[in-house]
Amino acid sequence: MIDWRCQAAPHAWHVTSPHIGEDEGVFEQLRFLVNVHGLGRVVLIAHENCAFYSERLHVSSLQLETQQRDNMKKAVQRVRSLSRSLSVNAFFARKHEKGVIQFESVEL
Repeated sequence: MIDWRCQAAPHAWHVTSPHIGEDEGVFEQLRFLVNVHGLGRVVLIAHENCAFYSERLHVSSLQLETQQRDNMKKAVQRVRSLSRSLSVNAFFARKHEKGVIQFESVEL
């Protein structure tokens, strides 16, 4: 049977990215969750048209997805530093017609 234990930390991956600025509190929270719950896998998900990037970071719509994917790759490396045995996956969520969400694997 698959163990589907899950802990969510909204916006956690982008604040662990060195490009944006490290928030040690969030990184320590993630470390705590990995250790206490014995997590073997962390999944990072970014999504199209993210208001954090467009409104707070003022990233141009032309650069938005590229910037998100670049930051995701950096965040994956940082999260992987928590444990050698930790599996980290990254996905980009895109909304299609009729509310269908497609998750694209981010090449690392």
